[in-house]
Amino acid sequence: MERLSEELIIEILKRITRTSDLNSLSLVSKQLYAIDAEQRATICIGCGLSTEDFSALCSRFPNLLKVEIGNSGSTSGNGNHIDNQGLFVLSSSYNSLNDLTLSFCSRINDAGIASLTYCKKLMSLKLNSIPDVTSSGLLLVAFGCKALSSLYLNDCKGIAASTEWLEYLGSDGSLEELVVNNCPGISQYDFLKFGRGWMKLKKFEFVNKETMVNHFITRHDPSYSANCVYKYDLCCENLEDLRLARLRTEPEGPEIGLRFLLRKCKALAKLCLEYVGGLIDKDMIVLSQSCKNLKSISLWMMPRRFHEHEVFRMGFTDESLEMLAHNCALLQDIELIFAGVEDLEYPEIGFTQEGLVKLMHSCPIRSLTLNGTLFFNDNGMKGLSSAPFLETLCLVDCKITDYGMCFLVHYPCLADLKLQYCSGLTDVGIAELVHAQKLQSLVVEGCSNISENAVQGAARSVQYFLNSAGSVRGRGRRRGPDTAAERERGGRANEAFLYLRRIHPYSSSSSSTVTSSPPGPVRLVLSRPPSSWFLFKKQSRPPIADSFDHLSEELIIEILKRITRTSDLNSVSLVSKQLYAIDAEQRATICIGCGLSTEDFSALCSRFPNLLKVEIDYSGSTPGNGNHIDNQGLFVLTSCCTLLNDITLSFCSKINDAGIACLTYCKKLMSLKLNSIPEVTSSGLLMVAFGCKALSSLYLNDCKGIAGSTEWLEYLGSDGSLEELIVSNCKGVSQYDFLKFGPGWMKLKTFEYENEENFFSIHPRYGSSVKANTHRYEPCCENLKDLKLVRLVTEPDGPEIGLRFLLGKCKALEKLCLEYVTGVIDNDMIVLSQACKNLKSISLWLKPEHYVVGGHIEFRTGFTDGSLKALALNCPLLQDVELTFTGCAHWDPPEIGFTQEGLVSFVQSCPIRVLVLNGALFFNNKGMKALSSAQFLETLSLIDCNEVTDHGMRFIVHFPSLINLTLRFCHNVTDVGLSELAHAQKLQSLDVGGCDYISQKGVLGSAKSVCYEVNCKSLGHYKRMC
Repeated sequence: MERLSEELIIEILKRITRTSDLNSLSLVSKQLYAIDAEQRATICIGCGLSTEDFSALCSRFPNLLKVEIGNSGSTSGNGNHIDNQGLFVLSSSYNSLNDLTLSFCSRINDAGIASLTYCKKLMSLKLNSIPDVTSSGLLLVAFGCKALSSLYLNDCKGIAASTEWLEYLGSDGSLEELVVNNCPGISQYDFLKFGRGWMKLKKFEFVNKETMVNHFITRHDPSYSANCVYKYDLCCENLEDLRLARLRTEPEGPEIGLRFLLRKCKALAKLCLEYVGGLIDKDMIVLSQSCKNLKSISLWMMPRRFHEHEVFRMGFTDESLEMLAHNCALLQDIELIFAGVEDLEYPEIGFTQEGLVKLMHSCPIRSLTLNGTLFFNDNGMKGLSSAPFLETLCLVDCKITDYGMCFLVHYPCLADLKLQYCSGLTDVGIAELVHAQKLQSLVVEGCSNISENAVQGAARSVQYFLNSAGSVRGRGRRRGPDTAAERERGGRANEAFLYLRRIHPYSSSSSSTVTSSPPGPVRLVLSRPPSSWFLFKKQSRPPIADSFDHLSEELIIEILKRITRTSDLNSVSLVSKQLYAIDAEQRATICIGCGLSTEDFSALCSRFPNLLKVEIDYSGSTPGNGNHIDNQGLFVLTSCCTLLNDITLSFCSKINDAGIACLTYCKKLMSLKLNSIPEVTSSGLLMVAFGCKALSSLYLNDCKGIAGSTEWLEYLGSDGSLEELIVSNCKGVSQYDFLKFGPGWMKLKTFEYENEENFFSIHPRYGSSVKANTHRYEPCCENLKDLKLVRLVTEPDGPEIGLRFLLGKCKALEKLCLEYVTGVIDNDMIVLSQACKNLKSISLWLKPEHYVVGGHIEFRTGFTDGSLKALALNCPLLQDVELTFTGCAHWDPPEIGFTQEGLVSFVQSCPIRVLVLNGALFFNNKGMKALSSAQFLETLSLIDCNEVTDHGMRFIVHFPSLINLTLRFCHNVTDVGLSELAHAQKLQSLDVGGCDYISQKGVLGSAKSVCYEVNCKSLGHYKRMC
């Protein structure tokens, strides 16, 4: 290990995140010990360290930024616990400490907490079960730690009475995150003293410390004082994340409490109301009118008795859902959980099935969770089948049957499904999912009438739990908890779920993941919960590196899992015999460069018997630079590693059809990538198509020998198993060859074709050499989701349609890229938009051509505002738009068919979140002003947009949702234009390059993350001209 370079060791250490693993690995050698000590920024400490040990710890790790100290599961007599003196040593030694967590530290009181004032850069403080810390200690922290932006308090019983700490934190106004859970001495009315602190706060959580039973027995909050005048004129316009749990308020009366937040948070994006009593429709109406940016809402409700007619039901009704649908246009995530309700003639749930379905159709809801919704049945499943945005559906304790499951296959975008404790479902209902093959993931738990065999093949990833403990029958057994503490935690979680569903039903201490790729086998992966804390113990360095052999096999496997680079694995496996053997058994992926002979390949296959993925890459080398794999070497590899399912061959000049034929030994081969393999021809590909029946992904790039025959395409098409086909820069493969793919188009999901022509050689043909009706354009490609066509030559009106026919055939298309495809016109885009209702991303790379319009010739791009209007009208899911223009000049009439007005109308009509404009000559400051009202726009990239000046940049601060901005080659933007960004502090990231008049100093402070390139790539690179 001493021979390894320092750079390699640093890379190894970066990939190992668990503290216990780093402690063990650093004992292997002196070099590792020293580098780890210098690089370590985070450490987790358990019980066992004395005050002297803390001094030694601080000396060994001088650059710590984050420290977690946790004594959970231990008692005062179980080893040394950190005390006030130990905390003083720690905080005085680490003045740069910015994140500190203290959990179950019973020997720390206000005197110890006061020592945190040494940490002037402390930004995050978490106190978990520290009983002796009082309000006085928090006041000292508030006074001394001016940089504090995040405070977490959980189960701190000593904090009571005085609210000075809250008042002081509020007067400073630097806190952005405040979480208070289960602190009995802190009431909801104390936070009214937070004052100006609400202005900057972005996240707030308050969970009241009382049991669910006590919460609903008494209607009034005991902390409320009728003689006190509470002021609710607080400003919290920046609050984005709000969670309130187990609060008691009055629907109509003076006990408002923290309910006042619902009408104050204009920037609110995420809301969770967990068993908050006293809420009624009026609160939701006010909330919806104030919070236009609301994206996620979670409502946990129990019925209570309201004074009006003594009705016993939930506080919210369909009127609340109607107002959310009317006012919250960005709402994407909904969770509705009902507890303590019965299926009576007079419903105890205020919502109805019709109201819920109407909400789903009015908002772009992507995730829906229904827990205990007695009103939701098979008719509701049918109503949701036309929800255009729904991607994730979770049903817990719902009254649906197999009949309702039949409608799932009609959901247009559904990818993830969770079914938990739905006793009305059987294997019959799951059979529809297996047949449809639409889902990405399926979780089934606690559904006693659904068997494990039935869920196999229902989705790409399947999780099956027979009961809430996550037990697994059949192929595997769940590994039980190893300690009494883990068994106790599992039991408590079980009881909590069964009692009022307080614990999320989809969380469990262990799981069995069933990954199914029909018709392949089912694999069970048993996972064990990680430890809550990683214990650090002071150890002396062993005299020899063989101490690695004393580590447990489980620990070594965890170390190897965290090292992903092949070169690092090769180095680490040489440390000990045990590492060598375990690595050889566990290794599933390997990357190979030049230098191995045929004999070496035999030894390699013997060492790693379970390889699944192999990459062989000789890029940057020549045939004389070391041994290159040849046909015989590939034969050895494929005949020995028959389990291979993924092979990549790059720049392997000694491999031809004879070598490629050896791939037929790999009957499980699913993915094949050939990059710059000049000797492989169509015959070799035909043998692969014939022998590798499981092949689902084929990538060909710069394979010059593939020409003439299209039998390989025809055979792959007749089999119809290919889901991904990418062909780039293969001179002998033309766009018309793919018309021979036949039935293969039916299953294809990703298709990319890039013609081997450089940018300057793409010219439309006016004397067509293709006879009419020579080619048939009848293939069915309704499952195609991702389409990319690059540098194709077609005719606007004529026989040379080529692959342009795909634009009207792909009903499931979600992502489209047309890069310098000649001959496309508005009619193509209109047909595309009418067929592809699920389109989410479009990228258009355009250059002007000569078109005959109304009897005269126009030199412009093929698409005009008519295309944008068609997209806006027919593609409601469109979120990502890229427009690149090359070779256009400022002329009258303009050479770009789009106008600024058309673009702005388009962006405002669709939920566009990402917009890239490259060389958009028509886009200027007025366009920037108009886009400032785009509600959904989060990412904006301006490249070569010289009409945008500093004046246009002033409007960036008014974009409601913009967080990412890229400026490249915008020569009329200067430091003056960026000064507004630094003042507003709205952006998450800013990327600047090639802008001559923007200095590195000018971008500082403009965003949380700033990238400034002095020597960036050329403009031609961003336009794919070179």
